[in-house]
Amino acid sequence: MINRRLPAPHVQAFVVCREIREQSDPYEVVLLGPKCHVPIPTFPAEIELSVYAHITGGHGSYDIEIVLSDAEGDSVWSWTPPTPLEHPDPLEPQQLLLHGLDIFVPRAGRYDLVLLAGGEEIGRQQMIFGTRELLGE
Repeated sequence: MINRRLPAPHVQAFVVCREIREQSDPYEVVLLGPKCHVPIPTFPAEIELSVYAHITGGHGSYDIEIVLSDAEGDSVWSWTPPTPLEHPDPLEPQQLLLHGLDIFVPRAGRYDLVLLAGGEEIGRQQMIFGTRELLGE
């Protein structure tokens, strides 16, 4: 039996925000407080954030993982949803909504929040955690 790896889906939008509100129309969501800098005054800290991804080109079922990597590329936090992303039709766009993730941040600095599908990176957003004073700015 041949074990073929599914082609990775394509992320057209990857947004980290304070909150995601779903509307009565299932194809419409409201992203509140998009984030790239979170001015946390003390560390270590746990910050609640949500993640939105607009995905196309999927060919099946994908195990999803979110990883926070520090400036050296080391993983300092990760989370895996309990169910895989089902994306059977590559022409049909999917919205991945991850509400209220409690992300552990060990110290002030620059990080990357990385979205993986089937172990392959499909999205990345740079994040800065800490006040300007803590960051030396």
